[in-house]
Amino acid sequence: MSAAIDVKREAPVTTDRLAAVLTLQKRLLAAKNRREAEYILVNDTAYLVKARQMLFVYNQQLSSHSSVPDISAQTPYLLWTKKVVQSLSGLFIEQTSPQVVSKEQVNPESFRQEWPSYWPEHGLWVPMVWRGQTLGALLILREGLWKEAEKQLLQHWVASAAPVISQAESKGPSASKKRVYGVVLAALILIGLCWPVHLTVLSDAEVVPKATQLVRAPLDGIIKTVHVEPNQRVEKGQVLLTLDDSALYGQLEKSRQALAVIDAEYRRSLQQAMSNPASNAEVPLLAARVKQAQSEVDFLQGELKRVSVIAPQTGVAMISSVNDWLGKPVALGEKIMAVAGSHGEDVELWIPSADNIPLPDGAPIKLYWNVDPSTVMHAQLLHVNYRAEMSPSGVVAYRGRAKLLESNNPPIAGWRGIARIEGEKVSLFFYFFRRPLASLRSWLGV
Repeated sequence: MSAAIDVKREAPVTTDRLAAVLTLQKRLLAAKNRREAEYILVNDTAYLVKARQMLFVYNQQLSSHSSVPDISAQTPYLLWTKKVVQSLSGLFIEQTSPQVVSKEQVNPESFRQEWPSYWPEHGLWVPMVWRGQTLGALLILREGLWKEAEKQLLQHWVASAAPVISQAESKGPSASKKRVYGVVLAALILIGLCWPVHLTVLSDAEVVPKATQLVRAPLDGIIKTVHVEPNQRVEKGQVLLTLDDSALYGQLEKSRQALAVIDAEYRRSLQQAMSNPASNAEVPLLAARVKQAQSEVDFLQGELKRVSVIAPQTGVAMISSVNDWLGKPVALGEKIMAVAGSHGEDVELWIPSADNIPLPDGAPIKLYWNVDPSTVMHAQLLHVNYRAEMSPSGVVAYRGRAKLLESNNPPIAGWRGIARIEGEKVSLFFYFFRRPLASLRSWLGV
């Protein structure tokens, strides 16, 4: 930051310095606050004396700087200036008259070396004293030497600004008003803490279909082909998957050959019985064997028809992954997938055990879905299990069930989000301090 900022100004009305002081005093008395008064000090003092830079020091800290709107900026110049101001404040803390400032009075040596880069050679430290207490000082920097008349004029000007700065600093409500404000504030806080509000709890929510039909393995075998993808819409009677039928075809062919052999023996026995009555005893036995072989063939043909598993209803195929099932051996009755309605009607809730609160049946619920956080849906609590279990997210929680109240545009099964469940009404104090009190009681063991 360049330190060469010239704040020279011409007198607005007259060049007479005494008249300028009176004009500035009038302007200073009209200041609304300390910041405005400091602005007049570091900028309008240029109407009295010529200078390059003016700084106001308050409580041994840089408070204002001419032509610098923000002294909190972290620039190299301001950082150096603040440190030099602290050094000078400690040096002139007990002085009540203007003091000439030079770089030789600054410590450490590094500050002296940077002085010519930022400030002119000659400076004047004008203390601001009010009722025997030093409030601060006005530091004025320029190239020329200071005359005694200028020092006296600036001391008078800064002394006239001292009561304005002091009053602006002390402005504020009186002690009695502060007590009234404190009582009113305490009463409002007490009333607020007694205000009744609904005790609420947040839980994970997932849309689940009300009626879901499971698809199980119709027989022992190996899954050959899966004809659907996860969450694919299917129609009733549509083929979902096919089991490997090579073993069944082999058994069927073997049974057919056995049937053909037994049938040939049965026919031969019938022909022999016509000429040899002694052969009649074999005919019923062979006929039974033919019937048994035919039943086995019919059974295997029926099993071949069952290798193609069809959808029991119209809906959405709910399966984890196709690749996980391809080539996997399954047993009779093993669950493979489920077919659910395309839109869910119920909501499954997982209420963390640490946040569980008394929830009556029928408690109102607001639902916020991850796919559309701006949309709020409403539901009604049906029930909550009495026993906690491990939730899908790995948290011990109570499983609950809720019914969606929106009939138009229902969410799709599988949507997940957050549910806000409202419980009974409690005071605002209990709402905020329920958990801390519970933790404190657990810690104290009472």
